[in-house]
Amino acid sequence: MDLFAPTLQTIPDFNFFSRHASGSGSINRRIVLHEKIMSSIKKLDLKPISKTLITEFGNDGVVLKATHSYQLISAAFGLWAHELTQKYDIPFDTYGHETFPGAQPQFNERFLIERVTQLCQLDEWKAQHMTQVVLDVLKRAKLRINGIKILFISANEDHRISIFKALKNPIFPPIHASVAIANGDLPPIPATNLRDRVQMVGPKNMMGGTLHNLVARAKSYLWIFPPADLKEAAYAYADRIITEGPQPTAELGLGFCVVQPFKLSADEAQRYTIITPILDYRKNRRSPWDVTMLSSSKLESLTPRPWFSDIMERGDDNIYELKVCPNCLALYSDDLPELKRSCSCIGSDVADIHTILNDWRAAGRFEITTIQMLECLKGEYQVNRDTPVNESKNAAFGRFLRKNEATFGIRHLTEESAKDKNGRKTTTAKWIIGRKPIQVLLS
Repeated sequence: MDLFAPTLQTIPDFNFFSRHASGSGSINRRIVLHEKIMSSIKKLDLKPISKTLITEFGNDGVVLKATHSYQLISAAFGLWAHELTQKYDIPFDTYGHETFPGAQPQFNERFLIERVTQLCQLDEWKAQHMTQVVLDVLKRAKLRINGIKILFISANEDHRISIFKALKNPIFPPIHASVAIANGDLPPIPATNLRDRVQMVGPKNMMGGTLHNLVARAKSYLWIFPPADLKEAAYAYADRIITEGPQPTAELGLGFCVVQPFKLSADEAQRYTIITPILDYRKNRRSPWDVTMLSSSKLESLTPRPWFSDIMERGDDNIYELKVCPNCLALYSDDLPELKRSCSCIGSDVADIHTILNDWRAAGRFEITTIQMLECLKGEYQVNRDTPVNESKNAAFGRFLRKNEATFGIRHLTEESAKDKNGRKTTTAKWIIGRKPIQVLLS
């Protein structure tokens, strides 16, 4: 039995999803990992909301047991048993004063009426009134369930779909992109695990270059699940779908931001650049999901306590130094197992590419082909007839350049015919070289 499903049957035990029992070893390993990850995330204390519900019910002449108050909190979101929300760390939080797209919750009023009727032994009319009391209390508390954490914490994988199925309102369309994705109302996103999400945003264009450029320039930090009430980082939790209009649109935070401390020589005051990537959805694009990089700078004296410097000094469990490989541009962290360096690159091809492009700029040459760049890097280029075209060095290097256009300050122009040094024919990409020199990535 799916214990998140809205049903009035008695729950005999809390053996979550018995169909997985045969793989209990795998489940247990994931639960241990889940507990380790969630232990570093401050859990919201629901006791004040429980006490408020008990008081409000008493004002209406209804006795509400403390245990039942927690059941109603979970039921308001479509979750059957509060014991399960505790056991599997369903992440309640509040959205405070600094809102972000999709901060407001979507309640399951019909299901909550059923639970109020059952737990408090009320008739339908009284149950409807007390349901509104519950919703008013939760709205004043700004309580929500964090769909981004459910979507991106890997240990949720075995029960993620069932949670999102329960969170989907059976009457109204979803207002949260995470719920829509999990229930098939939006297509899957390009990446869900942390490594793929971070690599996905590295080459994306933003003010002053790309994330690769930013990380190479100075010490930078990856902040996983930053505080939702921190205005500059709140979009890490963006979770909205808009269904009005001819085509739905959506915004989805990726659960992290990148922070880079810096100072200006004018006043030596501590400042921070904060980059928060989000995915936005447009159905008619070639790739419906695309990355948008939100960038802001903050003077520390204007941020609420604790300041970033306080957080850095005490070593927040969710902040890790972020680095970039100067050869293949992979982003990594020595401090985070999920993001350990996985490449074994030797040399500095990326720095060499920058040098070649800057030399061509200095010579007034603003077009270059992939093969010309390979010849500059390797001394020559020969077509290997035994290698499929799409697996050749020319094709592979072209894909690498295409992915990292913004990092290198180039733009794809066209594909054209070419020959290697022995006159063998092939095709290669032609690139326009931007006129502004790009800083060489550090080794």
